Amino acid sequence: MGNNSTRISLYSRARIHDICGYAYQNQRTGEQLTNESLGKRLGRSARLVSDVINGRATPSREDAEAFVKECGLLS
Repeated sequence: MGNNSTRISLYSRARIHDICGYAYQNQRTGEQLTNESLGKRLGRSARLVSDVINGRATPSREDAEAFVKECGLLS
């Protein structure tokens, strides 16, 4: 048995928008980020941020991780 570096996810891909929405609603950044300001930090549009929060778009794992980090819930 070798060292396997394959990443696994504990969350269903369909529920990632819930995690991002929770992070957005419970920000710990010291300031309240808007869709526009969060989008700028992520290098994405405010529309995409809104779509992710409202479940109309599912971000990649990397984008979801960046989303939660920018909201201050992941170090």
